[in-house]
Amino acid sequence: MFLIHNDPRDAPLLAGALVAACRLSTGWSSPLQVQWLDVLFRRLLDFECDFYIFDPALPIEVRHRLSSPLQRLELLELMVSLEMLCSPIPDALRCSVENWADILELESDALTVVRELARDGYSQATRHWYQYSWFGQDIQQQRQLIQQLQNHGTMAFMLTFESNPQEAERWHQLKLCPEFSLGRCMHDFLLSISPLVPGDIGGASPIVASHDWIHVITGYGIDPLGEIATAAYTASSARTSKAMLAFLGTISIFETSLLRYHTAQLDPTTSSQYPLY
Repeated sequence: MFLIHNDPRDAPLLAGALVAACRLSTGWSSPLQVQWLDVLFRRLLDFECDFYIFDPALPIEVRHRLSSPLQRLELLELMVSLEMLCSPIPDALRCSVENWADILELESDALTVVRELARDGYSQATRHWYQYSWFGQDIQQQRQLIQQLQNHGTMAFMLTFESNPQEAERWHQLKLCPEFSLGRCMHDFLLSISPLVPGDIGGASPIVASHDWIHVITGYGIDPLGEIATAAYTASSARTSKAMLAFLGTISIFETSLLRYHTAQLDPTTSSQYPLY
């Protein structure tokens, strides 16, 4: 999650770096950027400042003091998050963050996705978001998913396109779990959304269903706020860039619509809609 590798004593340096990179000569591109930083720095670093007037840091000082690549990656991810709060992403902001990535001697999957968004490459960015975030984790070990991606595109990350009775039976077996157990609650949650389970054509993919366990554990809904909260919970519980990228993408989907929100029919013969996250 954000700022787990940076010391709270470095909060002024991080704040100055973000101001230098993302507060343009015309000011902040969106008031959400400042609100976002206020919350993060106050809650995670116990640091408060006025980001509208805070002095920018010198790049050479930031690079020198943030010796760990993980520290610098956290800073770069924060810069990317500030880009994703803009729609469209200003060219000046894109160029500034790219320059800081060079200064910090970093490249990241999140930066790749936001670069494509900044250049209106929405389809390519969406595909890479699925691929680079936890949706695409261990994809090379899932031969059936690889084939479905080739046949149906990125929607195969979200939806079952080809019947898999064995997979469906695994999910149906959850109904045998004791009442109020995690497995039984998961079964009831899935049925509250759709009569179809992963493995049934038109049902959620096993990847999406694995994400639904977090909904059950936390009690967060499947409305936009619930999806953002679920993604934040996952990112805060993980220590991988894949979970962080999933969170950044979720913010983009529901806040700025740079990444596209997917819906798909439960069944090609019906008009019912299943929300795909």
